Amino acid sequence: IKAFVEITVTDDYVPPTPPTVVAKNCTGIAISGTYPTKFYKDDIFSKSGMVVKALFDDNTESEVGSYTISPEVGTKLTTDTAVTVSYKYGENTQTTNYNISVGEPTTLSIENAPFKTNYFLGDKLDVAGVKVLLNYSNGLTKDVTRECTFEPVNGTVLNDKTTNLKITYKTDYTVIQPLTIGDPIPKLSPITGIKIVAPPTKIKYREGELFDTAGMIVKLIRENGESE
Repeated sequence: IKAFVEITVTDDYVPPTPPTVVAKNCTGIAISGTYPTKFYKDDIFSKSGMVVKALFDDNTESEVGSYTISPEVGTKLTTDTAVTVSYKYGENTQTTNYNISVGEPTTLSIENAPFKTNYFLGDKLDVAGVKVLLNYSNGLTKDVTRECTFEPVNGTVLNDKTTNLKITYKTDYTVIQPLTIGDPIPKLSPITGIKIVAPPTKIKYREGELFDTAGMIVKLIRENGESE
């Protein structure tokens, strides 16, 4: 038994129309994040924390990584600078700018005074606890305590009531920490005994009565013969 299948081919077949793809255009870029905008003089430029997004004409946006930045990361900074961020999409390049400030050192200041600022003559200077800041023109500060010199030096015996603590950073920046220096407390001679100078007014008692010290005068006797 043989079977036959008849196939008829016509020339009126119309293929489906492919969907229309409309290319979107990049209209700009936006930057966000925690990137630094203040630097110390001679710092190395960094964009750490920066997020760059491309903005499109269909109201969408997309984070991008293939952007360029000028000055380049790693550039040594010596003055305030305008930074340019660029992103190329198709044949067009979009850019945006922001400014960074580069601070010059201005003054030295004491953020935390030493734990001890009150002394007696003959005490030793102790600078423990002091915290010294170098202030910059753009508002930044830097802890430079470990790089400072102290005059008088730590541990010096204080023999002058007018002494103050002079703190210096790299010879160019100085700040003064006031000190209060008083006369030493006289050292008392050791006590060797006591002496009853006057007995109590009442010296006769009945059994069970409480002792009454009224009228009694007792003095301390010191090793040097003084009494009080």
